[in-house]
Amino acid sequence: MSEPSQAALPTGTAAVREAAERLAERLQQRQGDVADLDECGPAVPKWWREGLATLPIFGDGLASLPSDDDQAFSRPVSFLSAREITMVAGGEFLPLAWMDGGTTVALVHDDGDLPLVCVALEDMQRAGGAGARGVPLADRLSDFLDSLRPQTVCRMASPEGSATIELVGDMGLKFELGGVVEEREFDSADEVGAFVAAFLDQVIEAGFQLQYCSSKMRPLVTARIAEVNQRSSFQPESRARAAILHLLADGSLELEEELGVPTDDGDYELDEDDLEALEDLIDAAARFLERNGRARNLPRRFGEWLSQARGVVDLYADDDAVREALKAPVPAEMLIDDHADQLDADQLDE
Repeated sequence: MSEPSQAALPTGTAAVREAAERLAERLQQRQGDVADLDECGPAVPKWWREGLATLPIFGDGLASLPSDDDQAFSRPVSFLSAREITMVAGGEFLPLAWMDGGTTVALVHDDGDLPLVCVALEDMQRAGGAGARGVPLADRLSDFLDSLRPQTVCRMASPEGSATIELVGDMGLKFELGGVVEEREFDSADEVGAFVAAFLDQVIEAGFQLQYCSSKMRPLVTARIAEVNQRSSFQPESRARAAILHLLADGSLELEEELGVPTDDGDYELDEDDLEALEDLIDAAARFLERNGRARNLPRRFGEWLSQARGVVDLYADDDAVREALKAPVPAEMLIDDHADQLDADQLDE
């Protein structure tokens, strides 16, 4: 005799529909889309047309499948469109969603409780679309939908490796760079945002490309990419000049030859020796940036080099301050406030 609670469970399309409604509620702040049923062919099964298609769960960067492994990240899940489903509908297995940024596919066995497997895209293409040998994901499609959560993971990749960062809870981050996974808790949302921005700058400057990210995070990521690419387009000499003058202006950099002598009225008098020493330092910094401008830990390496450079007494700046200096706007002569007219125009020409 079956238990009443089990007998009352919805099955088939009804179960899929109820689970999809719960998922849509969890994703309501992500502004997902519904499927375009005008692109839906007659071979598409009822459970997809009536269970999934009319709910706002479609789009990139909306949902992910959490991981039970502390050393792993959640896996992005992006449901296929009506057009994509229509192109492959009618077989034993129906591709349901892209996973892991499009490198794997979730397939539904179109029978019974609709169990799911996950297959690497390369393996699926090699096997002619067969999905029976995939890795099991869930015994029921409704269980799979109930396991999905709003996506908060972002992954960057390069030929040398990958970099991943994910929001955990309200004030925690899990991140990986160079194969090492770490977790950190923060006291405020501002601290979380600052860490994420610095992390992104570091990997983008090192040449990493965006593989996937959440829809909420995408505007931040694209803005950081645009900003870093703009800075990277500057000539090394311009970038070196901007960074060094920025550090001088805020008192973080002390030179053996000070940049001018203060007068009684607070102005500065610059002499040729001062300028020559400064230009020598800028030239050396430009050569360093030319060789190391795409280094993964550029702020630290530049700071270490600068603190030991010829003509430098000391550098009173941590990695974050050096990173900000490397982001200083060009032209940088404005960093000397109103005294730029005392410098030779050729020396400040970018």
